[in-house]
Amino acid sequence: MKPILIISITLILIFYKFSLLADEKPCYLRTEASKGINQKLLANISFSLISQYLGDLEPLPAGGVSGNICIYDISVIKDFESTFANFQGKNLNSYGDSKLPGTDGLQHSILKALFRSLSNKRSKICEDYGKLLEECGRKEQGIKLGKTATELDSRKKTVCTGEAAIGNLIADAMRDGVNADIGITNGGGIRSKKIYAPGTTITRRDILTELPFRNVVVKLGLTGAQIWQALENGVSQIEKIAGRFPQVSGMSFIWNPKAKAGSRIVSVKVGGKTLNMSYIYTVATNEYMARGGDGYSIFKKGSVLIGSKSATLLTSMVMDYIIAKGTVSPKVEGRIVAK
Repeated sequence: MKPILIISITLILIFYKFSLLADEKPCYLRTEASKGINQKLLANISFSLISQYLGDLEPLPAGGVSGNICIYDISVIKDFESTFANFQGKNLNSYGDSKLPGTDGLQHSILKALFRSLSNKRSKICEDYGKLLEECGRKEQGIKLGKTATELDSRKKTVCTGEAAIGNLIADAMRDGVNADIGITNGGGIRSKKIYAPGTTITRRDILTELPFRNVVVKLGLTGAQIWQALENGVSQIEKIAGRFPQVSGMSFIWNPKAKAGSRIVSVKVGGKTLNMSYIYTVATNEYMARGGDGYSIFKKGSVLIGSKSATLLTSMVMDYIIAKGTVSPKVEGRIVAK
């Protein structure tokens, strides 16, 4: 009786093993892209990324396959400046978004979707692509970057109505990061609405909270006349405490808040010298403004010296600047004067 039982159990185990092997069919990848996205490029990037973390994967045959099959879907939509990727398969469903253009945008948005879906693979994804994914830095957001020896005030009324120490810090980091004559950023991009007392330690979390829009820093060539026009736009909606108000580096200007919008700039200096209307200056700014955001349409007429494809994230540039300095001491020093 015992030999028969052993043989029966053995046969059942063998049958079960082979049935499992028979069920081990490959998973397929199906990609779909909206107009303006290279379908072949999307398929190649998706296949490369997903196969790293999900094992054997094959492109879905043109004629399709029949039966109960394993399919992973990546669909990508481009909406204005952003790229959105949706990842589905085996009860997984998550999305990723990116403002990075072109190939980088596709890779970044797909990686974010994978990170959110594959909880058991996140450490590996971070190990491989941590520099691209802000999610990977969340455990590190408390990392200390340096200290401020002076008070920093990021409240809207401060950064959107006049010169602000924190605006000077950010604009200085931008100008230094791309070696430009001038740095200019919009006060509305500084968002934490917080006061940092002198001696405060600045962390990654602080910078990511202050600058949440994942802008990159671009470098433009603009004439003095174009810079003057940009500043006129910057102070044109002061009554509304609008986000377009400029925070600057490497330059200073005097303006008249009582004058008519479009005629408020009184004088401008770059590097301590009067602005030359015909001279071409190099300008560090964020991608949003370079594309004409906040009314800075004049920036679209400048020459692009460092474009968004090869640009550095603004948050990274500011963090690196603080780390390099150790202690920063920005202050209101007459860069923007209302008379």
